[in-house]
Amino acid sequence: MLGKDKIADCLARTGLHLSASTVGQIVNEPPIDPKEAKDSEDDPRGYGGIIAKHPDRIWSIDLTEISTNDGFYVPWRPFAISQRWPYCWHVLTVVDHHSRFCVGTIVFEKEPKSYDVTNALDELFEKHGSKPQDIVLDRGSQFDCPHFVSWSEEHNIELRYGALHKHGSIAVTERLNKSLKDECTSRILVSTNQAEFEEEINAWREWYNGFRSHMTLKGRTPQEAYFNMRSGNSKPRIEPRPGVSHRTPCASPRMMIAGKPGAKVRVKLSFYEGRSHLPIIEVVRA
Repeated sequence: MLGKDKIADCLARTGLHLSASTVGQIVNEPPIDPKEAKDSEDDPRGYGGIIAKHPDRIWSIDLTEISTNDGFYVPWRPFAISQRWPYCWHVLTVVDHHSRFCVGTIVFEKEPKSYDVTNALDELFEKHGSKPQDIVLDRGSQFDCPHFVSWSEEHNIELRYGALHKHGSIAVTERLNKSLKDECTSRILVSTNQAEFEEEINAWREWYNGFRSHMTLKGRTPQEAYFNMRSGNSKPRIEPRPGVSHRTPCASPRMMIAGKPGAKVRVKLSFYEGRSHLPIIEVVRA
């Protein structure tokens, strides 16, 4: 369930002039002490003292496993099932630190070798039209090996490894992987057909980049941050409460009221490419 700050942020993007405290009253959420409040999304703009001041400065990559409809494996022998198709997919996720823009999601039938990963990244560089100066990654066998180090040197890319077996050392991709599973693969029947599975996660990636706002990006979407577009929450907003003024608090950033206060509004709910787990919310005057 979304907290009052996140709900207010989402409503601000639709054009509603409401504060987080008002949203909290509407949903009867108990107030949170600001000293105890903590953003649930980690700051994406830096790693190891390096600040990603522009897109493609730092990328993060990681491999994650996603079980299919046929189920996953059990960890004990002799019942253990191979961690590969048709029981699971291996997905390489790539995200830009500056903007949280999901650059790519690459699917493998079985756990890829280092050569498979570098070939996939080469194709992604060509398709995306750019490559990073630094890559943040863990010490998986595909990444912490002579071949991957040699590949990075050829591309003049600095590798920055997270701590071994330490949660949070590659927090940006860990958060992206969690979003992928929570918002997509846990809400659908994951197909054993690779083309169908890729179609699903590609749709999620497009929705994530274009419609999902981030509080650490001040309410912008990854696409808005990556391409330096005007944010959806930076326009004057409709105020449904009568008798309030422009000084009345609203979700950050504070914006002027569009028209007169007390306007009646209508909420339009649609779904990206017809997928019920990828909502798009619009607010218009009634």
